[in-house]
Amino acid sequence: MKKLFTLLCAFAAATPLMAQTEEGYQEAYEAVETASEMSLGQTILTIFVAVVILAASLAMLAHMIYDNFIRKPYNEERKAEDYVQARRDAGLVEESTDEEIAYINGRLDEVIAAWGSIPGDDGEPIPYPLKKSGVKLAREVMAEVEAAMPTDADTVERMNAFSGIMNNALERSFNGSKALIITSVIVGVVFAIIASPSFAVTIGVGLAIYWLASRTSNFVLVRQELKGKGGKQSFLTRVIGGLFAGIAAAKTYEIVTTYSDGSETRETDNSETWISLAFTLIVIVVLAVFIWVFSLVNYLRNYVLYF
Repeated sequence: MKKLFTLLCAFAAATPLMAQTEEGYQEAYEAVETASEMSLGQTILTIFVAVVILAASLAMLAHMIYDNFIRKPYNEERKAEDYVQARRDAGLVEESTDEEIAYINGRLDEVIAAWGSIPGDDGEPIPYPLKKSGVKLAREVMAEVEAAMPTDADTVERMNAFSGIMNNALERSFNGSKALIITSVIVGVVFAIIASPSFAVTIGVGLAIYWLASRTSNFVLVRQELKGKGGKQSFLTRVIGGLFAGIAAAKTYEIVTTYSDGSETRETDNSETWISLAFTLIVIVVLAVFIWVFSLVNYLRNYVLYF
């Protein structure tokens, strides 16, 4: 009887502990389950963001490739006879009416009114698009005029002149930092040797995209030239040039110690040069790593905003 009483007491004492243990297991299980759900949500969000970034990058790349290599220039060699044959093949009246010609020339006049002008070789102003809105209007009008198939020789010649201006305005040339490209190539090669080739591949792809993104339309460059901002070095080129100028300007100190017996020792202190060199290398590596960011900025400037 005494043993039974002792056993019951022990069981009663152990019951709260067992309950606490079960509650602890339950709480731990719920915490793990919650963490798993949060981890899954974060993974889905990460994948979604990665897909969006990849899709945006591919769209940006496709836009630049199309604008640089696929987009066809405007035809500068139209002939009135060709439009006569085209109208005949389309079952239209072979000759344009006076009303059609007047309408076409009126639309071309609208484009000239929206454009600015640049000085010609003889000093006379030449109509030229200087803003994105002027280029957009010219594209719309040129498509409309082309579809009208005018047969008037003077109007066709005027269309050819417009096409020549548009081809020149939309032609692109590199306007980025050559210094950034050179230093990034050096950084990529060095890190490929001492670290991993994958780093060099990343830098290489970034450089190719940066080169495309930094190709600026002529009408933007002409506008900058007219404002007195043309021909200037890019901000990144000035930064890199300033870093190397800092290395060149670093001073070397000679420390002379004279002893009581008249003897001397001379020591050279190049610490300023080494500090400037180390700082320059760090900044160059950072610029090379962030070349994708610079590519995005230049893409927005040269292909979206045109400024």
